[in-house]
Amino acid sequence: MTQVEILDTTTENFDICPTAVEVFEKVKTRVDDLSTRDTRYVIEALTTLDDMLGIEKKVVSKGTVSNAEITEMLALNNNLLFLAGLLSDSIQDLFIEDFEFTTMHIKQVMQPSQDINPSVREEEIKECIVEIKLDHAA
Repeated sequence: MTQVEILDTTTENFDICPTAVEVFEKVKTRVDDLSTRDTRYVIEALTTLDDMLGIEKKVVSKGTVSNAEITEMLALNNNLLFLAGLLSDSIQDLFIEDFEFTTMHIKQVMQPSQDINPSVREEEIKECIVEIKLDHAA
C-alpha cells in the first residue's frame, strides 16, 4: 500500500493512483524550500486529492454514486487545480498538467461499476485476499 507522507500528513487513499504518488513525491522534494503559505497549499492539495481518491474507493465499493458525491468530487477537483496553479509559481517543475490524471478518477466516480481505473479494482482484490486469509487463520 503506497501512501505519501509530507510533514505530519500521511495519505490513506493514494494506493489507487501511482501518478498521485509520483506527483507528490516530486513536490515533497521541494517542500523545505517553500514559504509557510505554500507549504499549507501543499498539505491542502495532498489532503484534497486524498479525499477525492477516498470518494472513488467508496463509490466503486458500493457500485453506486449519489449526486452529492459527484458534486463533492468536482468541487474537490476544482480546489486541487486551483492549489496546483498557486503552487506552480513556487515549484517551477510543477504544472497543472501534472494533475490531468484526476479526470480518470472523476470518470470512475461517475461510473462506479465500470473498469476505468484498474488500480481501484486491484486494491479491492487485495483487500478480499487479506480478508480471506484472516478468515482462514481464525
